[in-house]
Amino acid sequence: MRKTYMIEGFGEVKVVRGEFTGLFNVWLNGEKLQRFAKYSFRYLGENGEARFILIRGSVFKGYTVVIEDIAYPFSDALPWYCYVLSAIPLLLPLTIGNMPILAEHGFYFVGGALGGAVGGLFTGLSLGLMCMPEKWYLKVLYGMLAIAISFLSCWGIGNLIVSLSH
Repeated sequence: MRKTYMIEGFGEVKVVRGEFTGLFNVWLNGEKLQRFAKYSFRYLGENGEARFILIRGSVFKGYTVVIEDIAYPFSDALPWYCYVLSAIPLLLPLTIGNMPILAEHGFYFVGGALGGAVGGLFTGLSLGLMCMPEKWYLKVLYGMLAIAISFLSCWGIGNLIVSLSH
């Protein structure tokens, strides 16, 4: 994700966040600024004193770029539907895995602690993946993929446990 800010009396500030690494880089009037800390970039002011451009927030709350004590929005907070989609992989094994009637009919689905661990893994993976794209349909696609893979994993582990026990 990248944004450019034209600030009167200051110049052009370009902020770029890496899609996969999440690292920020900042350019001021075409010159790449030195990273001072993870979310802090140093430049020289008019009198030669060190000044800083700061990046505040997180992928969940949204990022803002702070220049000369003025906050400029960089990204929005993660939408509500991302949280709902990411909770489903955790809820699937905890609900479906604890229905003995499914096992009686030959549908083996792991639940309990192992199912919760698999669901938790895919919940975290889903949230991490949905933070990357800007477009809503890619966020939904990543969430649905995490749900499908979580479901298939719990079903496969359930079948594996049953086949090894017989």
